[in-house]
Amino acid sequence: MDKSELRQLQQNITDYPLVTKAKSSHAFRASLVGFFDSLIDVMYQSGTLFEDQALIGNIHHWVATTSSSTSRPFRHTATLLALTITSALCDVAHKATENAAKFQRQLEGEKKK
Repeated sequence: MDKSELRQLQQNITDYPLVTKAKSSHAFRASLVGFFDSLIDVMYQSGTLFEDQALIGNIHHWVATTSSSTSRPFRHTATLLALTITSALCDVAHKATENAAKFQRQLEGEKKK
């Protein structure tokens, strides 16, 4: 890659959908975040989150590899996805904690009967 190609690439880097000011990019960002949020939630509800370690490993590998890219848009996207996945996992942990507490209360109520 010569200097003119590199210069052209650097000029276009700011135009990727997650940071551009266009209204259509907001929908893309919301869709991307919503997809990964829903993916983690569906994996939790189906039990895949705990049973299929290869799937989580592949997602982790993809995000980790992308986060160390030399391209800023890839690193930015990987950071956004890592934060989205982490937030979704926190939501899953909160749901699991609430369910466990509810079941514990039900168990204690049944023991008293």
